[in-house]
Amino acid sequence: MEYPKFNLRAIASRRDAIKNTILRRGPVTVRGGEVERLIADIRGCLPRSVRYDVVFESIRNLVGVQLDYGHAAQTAWRLAGNVHRLVQGRPAPLWAAQQEPEWVPLHAISGVLGRNARGRLGYTYRLKILAGTPCPMVVTVFWSRQFLSFLARQVGFSAPWQKYPYVHGTELVHLYFMGHIDPLRSRFEPGFSEYGAPQSMIKRNRERVLRLRKRFNEQCPYGWTHECHRCYKGYELRDNYDGCPAGTHRLNYVRKLCLGCERDSYFDYDQSREKCITCLRKERLKYEH
Repeated sequence: MEYPKFNLRAIASRRDAIKNTILRRGPVTVRGGEVERLIADIRGCLPRSVRYDVVFESIRNLVGVQLDYGHAAQTAWRLAGNVHRLVQGRPAPLWAAQQEPEWVPLHAISGVLGRNARGRLGYTYRLKILAGTPCPMVVTVFWSRQFLSFLARQVGFSAPWQKYPYVHGTELVHLYFMGHIDPLRSRFEPGFSEYGAPQSMIKRNRERVLRLRKRFNEQCPYGWTHECHRCYKGYELRDNYDGCPAGTHRLNYVRKLCLGCERDSYFDYDQSREKCITCLRKERLKYEH
């Protein structure tokens, strides 16, 4: 399979440059002369061949809006993730409908065990679209355990007797892979018909995540021996936040009293601040006929 190429490191660098450029303008309302000044600043972060009108059509949604961090971050990522379109003279507006089939890079940011509407057991994942027309949307998908066993081999896991065996559904979290958006499945949000990964992504998944998770010539940075999908450490690394790149959820779990089960339990604040992960899992596993 020949996948389109995306330089995710370059996209992230350009995204940050555009975001900082927008934030330097402060909380101004985009109207009148501010529109032209904003476009000029953004064009300074883009290839010279990107035209004024293409940028204007791409940020038309900001006209009349008071800029804040959310607007800056979303706009910057959308533009950076669609530079190839902008250079071709095609705007990158907010996603409203999928106009054509498209391969996009994905980052699995979370995955939890549960059931779908039919009661089938599997995992619900949140996938961040890193580039392409829907960038930077987050979409939700449900995959059965049978499908996960198949997909795992496509994104970097090995056969069970080799170095990187797939064991648990949350092990796909924090991996990168590609998804093919099908316009016929994209009525309300991007819908995918196929998944896979080029060798560059498989290499990234193994070297940056799976080697540590599977202890292949690696040691746990905290000296623990339990499996990573049983650990309270999250994968997010930032200032004053001691995460772990092998984590299978984004944030470190927080331990406190749960008023639901009246026990000292772990909480995943990405899911809930009121219910512990045990209570949430029980709720998701219930199936009402």
